[in-house]
Amino acid sequence: ETKIRAEMKEIEDTENARNDLETYIYNMRDKCSETGQYGAYMLSADRDAFQSELLKAEDWLYDNFEATKVQYVEKMSELQAKGDPAANRFKAEEERADYEVEFKKTIAHYRQLQSEDKYSHIALEKKQTILDQCAQAEGWLESKKAEQAALPKHQDPVLSVADMRQIGRASCR
Repeated sequence: ETKIRAEMKEIEDTENARNDLETYIYNMRDKCSETGQYGAYMLSADRDAFQSELLKAEDWLYDNFEATKVQYVEKMSELQAKGDPAANRFKAEEERADYEVEFKKTIAHYRQLQSEDKYSHIALEKKQTILDQCAQAEGWLESKKAEQAALPKHQDPVLSVADMRQIGRASCR
């Protein structure tokens, strides 16, 4: 009974790996097309090569119906190594735009705190230091945004949410 369960589990895992690979191929074919969601995040030559690899992988998938789970997983890893950088650049741009709002809210919050009566006991020099740090953080953000705007979308970003979080923690406090 245990042997049969193990065999059934292996069959299910293999089918899931095959389905995952097939889904990845179809999704990435659409998303990495020239007009797709990730199209601008790949060089034209890389996009064409990746589309060709997706087509080959699809052919392989249908020619190797009896492949093992390991083979499906390996094929998926090969494709992800080429497709995931574009997906990551796309996601980074979306996250950056969302987090930028939070970053600016944090700066505004610390600036606003400087004028509240309940903090009147804090020395003016300390308050000025905090305001200077806020200005530095804001200047850093604008500088990085300009640098990012000058980069083509197919290059890795110079401004990330992790960078903003790190600067945000170090500044304005």
